[in-house]
Amino acid sequence: MSPQAHFIVQDVIAREHDPRPAAEALGARITQLTGDPRGELLHKLDQDIRERGERPILFCSLHVAGWTRRCTKRLAAGVDLPDAFLRHGTYTPLIPRDWRLNQEGIYLPWGIIPERAEMLMDLYGGHLFIRPDSSLKPFPGFDIPNGGLLEEHRLRNATDHVDPGEMCFIAPALEIDALEYRAWVIEGQVVSIAPYSWTDAHLGVSDIPEAVVQRAGALARHLEIHRDCYTADFTIYEGEPRLVELNALSTSGWYPQADILSVFRAADAVFL
Repeated sequence: MSPQAHFIVQDVIAREHDPRPAAEALGARITQLTGDPRGELLHKLDQDIRERGERPILFCSLHVAGWTRRCTKRLAAGVDLPDAFLRHGTYTPLIPRDWRLNQEGIYLPWGIIPERAEMLMDLYGGHLFIRPDSSLKPFPGFDIPNGGLLEEHRLRNATDHVDPGEMCFIAPALEIDALEYRAWVIEGQVVSIAPYSWTDAHLGVSDIPEAVVQRAGALARHLEIHRDCYTADFTIYEGEPRLVELNALSTSGWYPQADILSVFRAADAVFL
């Protein structure tokens, strides 16, 4: 018989979800974390879980996930954060071009971007999009106003303190709808899909387009030989579902329509 699962869920991931009913339905233990739990609290939890022989399964921020992997023994086994695979430049070539939102773009170190400003604008025009290659997201992706690359780079240096060697993906900025869909893929199966938006324009949306369901399933099958646990974010662009990005299972936020019981059940079978 497998040891009891112990779900550890940070509030910044759960958002308005209460994870307790899902954990209880599986006969699992649940610990909810608020604020920043790094330090004594997680060290104590790590010790308790080792003494009880439980299987930890974490859902937490990138900062907490990184700290847990560095500073704990048993808890670290419950973090799913495949840094290398989730680099944008690693998984993007594995995905068919017409499935991707950004079908054009190049990679440059952050510190070299000003030297290549003229080249970038010749390639893609003045309205650009920049995101980090790293799955650990040292800065959020952002659009650059038309012709404002050098000024935006200077301002980001002052506010985000980006390392000059940080590899970045630069592409033409696209006008997309503020409605996306997050798919949870575990063991190569899509176990839940939930819509989300960063504006109030789509409040209350619950329907998942069949095209998104089909594309999520196709992506899961396509990537299964490379990686079978992650989340995939899609949007509809030019009438087709396009992949925005992949993220780690442990560090992806939950949206209101997410089926957390299905996510827990599938994760329970993976974290041994």
